Amino acid sequence: MSLLAGTVQPPLLTLLSTGSTPALSPVWHAHVGRGPHSLIEVVDDAVYPRETGNSSTHVPKHTQRGSVAGHVAHLQSPRIGDTYLQAGGSSSSKEARPLGVELAWLGLQIKPLGARGLSVEVGVVDARGREGAIRLSSWLEHPALRASATPPLLHLPLALPDDAARLTDWAEVCVHLAPLLALFRTLPSGAGDDEREAKKPRLASAAFAALPEGRLASVSYVRVYANCRVRRVWFARDGRRTLDAVAGDEWALVAAA
Repeated sequence: MSLLAGTVQPPLLTLLSTGSTPALSPVWHAHVGRGPHSLIEVVDDAVYPRETGNSSTHVPKHTQRGSVAGHVAHLQSPRIGDTYLQAGGSSSSKEARPLGVELAWLGLQIKPLGARGLSVEVGVVDARGREGAIRLSSWLEHPALRASATPPLLHLPLALPDDAARLTDWAEVCVHLAPLLALFRTLPSGAGDDEREAKKPRLASAAFAALPEGRLASVSYVRVYANCRVRRVWFARDGRRTLDAVAGDEWALVAAA
């Protein structure tokens, strides 16, 4: 059973809002890779201390623009895939129950560290209970589908605002998840992926039938990978229009936490 099963969900739901509180919500759990340079902690966004002794705090290679006032979640690792923050879990997860969020828009306030890209993953469930994972990465050039993964993984490029037009390294990302489910069936397995995946035989009918499609029923988990800083993660019924209708600014995100 999901965390939000049987609840009436508001049009705006905030999963993470660090702000002035130097702690993460209990719904989030951290997975930190091995090694002294992998860590997840809550820090003041304006502070980038120099490495001293055994300290492994990340020092960006370029000048940071437009730091926010307050605390943010800091994720870093030499290996992006082994360090992440996650809320919820898939139906087969032993670490956490599925979220059961029924809102179709995902929003984040997020900042890359140095020149590294961003990667965010969302677990989705269709109306028939079929699960999939949608990963969005700013460094990816072409869509990729790993239908043989558990759950099936759809990997898509994530477009960030143009650097030349930005006054800050912080970006607000808003993604409509519902229409992305169709790509599990229309994108060929192995498309845009590595050569080994592309050479696998075509999916058997049973495997193809297990791919999600149609209506998005719920979101089971959200995973934010290193290397970045995160200030807020939320879900909304109609994206930015929901924020504008509720309060007109980001105070709505605080109230919805």
